[in-house]
Amino acid sequence: MKISKIKVENFRSINSAEIDLTRFSIFVGQNNHGKTNFFEAIEWFYNAKSTPKDCYLNLDEKNTITVELTFDEVVESDIEKLTNEATKTKIRNILGESKTFKSRKLVLIIRESIL
Repeated sequence: MKISKIKVENFRSINSAEIDLTRFSIFVGQNNHGKTNFFEAIEWFYNAKSTPKDCYLNLDEKNTITVELTFDEVVESDIEKLTNEATKTKIRNILGESKTFKSRKLVLIIRESIL
């Protein structure tokens, strides 16, 4: 299994970025142009239990953070390595006969105003 595409929206300094990956990809750029934020968005996708305010674009919690990964070349042995049976079942159901699936994590804060 490999990640073939990464899409990030409204994460720290990243308004919108979409990158198609190859088997060997290199990220190069000047300092303070978002490379670290891009990789921290991926870490947020996998590990975040909450979302601190500094993760939102322009520190504005009205922005919906979205990180989407496209997985390609998924085979049964990849699925078997997962530890959660429910996750294994979900991925098998999503895949069907395909070898590609997308997974998206987003956070949206809805505030109610009381007049």
